[in-house]
Amino acid sequence: MDGPWIQCQIQDILFGYQICNGYRDCRTETTKTNDELNCPKRFYCKSGLPINIPDSKLCDTIQDCEDDSDEMYCTDETHFYCEDGGKVLYINRNKACDGAKDCTSGKDEVKCRQECTNSVFSNEEYMIENKYFLIAAWIISISAVVGNILVIIYSVHDFFCRRGRPKGNERKNKLLLLNLSISDLLVGIYNLSICIQSHISSGHYCQEDQEWRSGITCSALGAILVIGSESSVFTLILLSSFRSRTILKSFERFPLNWFFKIIALSWITSIILALFPLLPFAVFEDYFIDSVRFADNPFFATVKSIEVDELNNWFLVTGIINNNNSTITGSWDMLEHFAMQINPNYTIVKKFGYYSAHSVCLPRLLPDPKTNKSWGYSLIFMLINFSSFFVIFISYVIIYRKSVETNLAVESTSSGRSKALQKKISFILLTDFCCWMPVCIMGILQVIGIDISLDGYLAISLFLIPINSAFNPVIYYLEPSVVLKKLSSTFCRRRVKDEIDRMEAHRRSGTRKSAIGVGIQQSPTAGIRKQDDMANM
Repeated sequence: MDGPWIQCQIQDILFGYQICNGYRDCRTETTKTNDELNCPKRFYCKSGLPINIPDSKLCDTIQDCEDDSDEMYCTDETHFYCEDGGKVLYINRNKACDGAKDCTSGKDEVKCRQECTNSVFSNEEYMIENKYFLIAAWIISISAVVGNILVIIYSVHDFFCRRGRPKGNERKNKLLLLNLSISDLLVGIYNLSICIQSHISSGHYCQEDQEWRSGITCSALGAILVIGSESSVFTLILLSSFRSRTILKSFERFPLNWFFKIIALSWITSIILALFPLLPFAVFEDYFIDSVRFADNPFFATVKSIEVDELNNWFLVTGIINNNNSTITGSWDMLEHFAMQINPNYTIVKKFGYYSAHSVCLPRLLPDPKTNKSWGYSLIFMLINFSSFFVIFISYVIIYRKSVETNLAVESTSSGRSKALQKKISFILLTDFCCWMPVCIMGILQVIGIDISLDGYLAISLFLIPINSAFNPVIYYLEPSVVLKKLSSTFCRRRVKDEIDRMEAHRRSGTRKSAIGVGIQQSPTAGIRKQDDMANM
């Protein structure tokens, strides 16, 4: 190999460009050929083709050897080795902890603490770290789901299966209670889904954090929570207003079709409020998206909303790219357009929107007006819930005062019922105040410039909002005393029926006299009628 050509064993001559090019050009029966032996500044692959590659291609994170031997045993500065038995053996170090699982097992996204959303009850391993908080969340979620499902079943039975179907104001009241239970069921489903996801990602939450928060499931759960909670608020306004109006104007009838229209309007409003931040239009994305994640971009991997305009202006001023697409109007779309002119692979792969700020997919109700454009939308939620409480408060104050007046004017039996009503009203107002007002007050304080801890908001929102949905079936429908009375009535009737069947069997077998059997049979029948009267009180 002294000159620009060599003499092969079979073929006469090979020219210089054919020598040490990584492929066998001399025709020979052996694998070691003259043209690929002892090539300087070449790395020899362990097996397969090419036989060798230039040293400059060694450890460049691009597979050149068929067996990947040119990319094995490189430094940790350039390579991340999966070592999980999957098809992907290694990735570029820059792709580790980028929020996307590149290794088969997702090992490249483990122990990325700086990439996870940490809080008082969430860390890199667990979505909900505190086991006591998690147990409470499970109990509240299951109670809300089961309690409201029972109310829905019981209400539907009253409307369609019971002999004496509710009429007039009773029908309207039960219709509102059915609507309330459906709303609270959605809140319970949201909370139960969060508990399930926390269990699924237990031990490796950081690995799934960005995929989870930027995914459609998290956004859908956030929307379900808003639909359920706002519909519940609107229904409580209707329920309290209807009851106060009934007391003040007991002889005035309100058309049932108007009830259906108002309920439908409340659901439509709740759905619009929940889905508005998810609309895939540039003008909405500019307003609601807080940050994005680019793929394979060494210049900027994560960009926040407060940085997007500055980056776009920098691209335009420096003249690195040309803005020849007049159809692009949104800031995020424009930034992606500019980045793709540098490299077509620089695309936005993850968007963190209105429901992606927290691991538990809550709406961003405490945004900083200085850094987040969606603070005005969050303020709308705060004002709706804040004013709703006062409407409900005024309505129940009217009912309370009326019951006090009745208490002074009627006999002892009705007086006892009035006092029970007063206690129930006080409990309703107390639970509504404790569940709604803390979040509303924190949101309003944040908007006016007083910094509120995000951890406190997450804890209160995850605990208080669902617990209100769990309490509502008990407060408005399944009162403990009524439930116990009905269960007791059912149990007693069953025992009496069993006693009747036993006596009837004895009578038929002739072990007792017919007169005694008849006497015993009459007594339980009277007991059944008594238990039925108690159940209907």
